[in-house]
Amino acid sequence: MTSARSLSLAATALGGILAGATADRLVVQFPALGRLGPKFWADYSRNADLSVRGAAFYPTVAIGHAVLSVAAAVITDRRARSSAVAAAMLTLGGLVLTLKAAPNMLSVRHLGDDQVALERARRAFNFWSRIRGACHIGAFIANVWSLR
Repeated sequence: MTSARSLSLAATALGGILAGATADRLVVQFPALGRLGPKFWADYSRNADLSVRGAAFYPTVAIGHAVLSVAAAVITDRRARSSAVAAAMLTLGGLVLTLKAAPNMLSVRHLGDDQVALERARRAFNFWSRIRGACHIGAFIANVWSLR
């Protein structure tokens, strides 16, 4: 197996984890947490995304996926280059959009139980996360396509 193929497989594996977690969040968690209200969303977020586990898991997978996707795009052969470059660009786009989503999530640590501020943070986080999620899922699809 070539180095390019190994990198592409590793990028696809991490991309699959990220895309799966993203799909679960967008399709299952966001609607449920929205119905439960901003206080419940904040409590959940403080114990999930803002926990040590969440703070380690999400960045590790997203940054790892980006590094592997970019490396694969750089060394892949012509046959799969456009798909590999698309995966790299989409995953980097997802990271850039994290710069818009993350401050809303991080603000939850300091908002207490202010329902209005929490709802504003939830809506902004969800907005940017939906766009970011499309990038993550698109990057995974491009990763898979680059394996052909």
